[in-house]
Amino acid sequence: MPTKLDSAQQTRAKLLAAATEVIRAQGTQHLTLDTVAKTAGISKGGLLHHFASKNALMQALLEQFLNRFQHFIDQYYQQEPLAPGRWLRAYIRATFADEPADLETGWLLLISLAEEPAFITQVQAIYRQFDALALQDGLPAARATIIRFAADAYWINSWLNGIPNETMRSALLDELLRLTHL
Repeated sequence: MPTKLDSAQQTRAKLLAAATEVIRAQGTQHLTLDTVAKTAGISKGGLLHHFASKNALMQALLEQFLNRFQHFIDQYYQQEPLAPGRWLRAYIRATFADEPADLETGWLLLISLAEEPAFITQVQAIYRQFDALALQDGLPAARATIIRFAADAYWINSWLNGIPNETMRSALLDELLRLTHL
């Protein structure tokens, strides 16, 4: 039998899914609490119980997006052999994962949050962690930084210009992975 906590988590997940749906369909400029509540089929009061403001909802969306990306990195990391470049290979594979909708949603969120100092600070902290992990991955520091920056540039370019054709995508992935080996 579901508990109140289970029900609350399900409602929260439903609201976040509805917010993501609104962002994908209409962009962040149309993300309002009313629209999210209506899309989720939940009263605005129910939404406000979970997210006191639009900023709180967007903060939760950003956390969900970043946690999902971290989950991909962790999954790929476990699959990589213990050798220099292991974390970077996981980062590259997570970046190149076939999740174009999440990619677009992530960028729309990051762009819309760019004017919020608290959100910028949160993203900066995560990227400082990524920098530290890349630099501790057993590769020369400049190479590790170039690899991570190239993976990030792929992510940005994929959102702006679309994912390259499969031949180019595969070649880019292979080349970045090759660079992670000494």
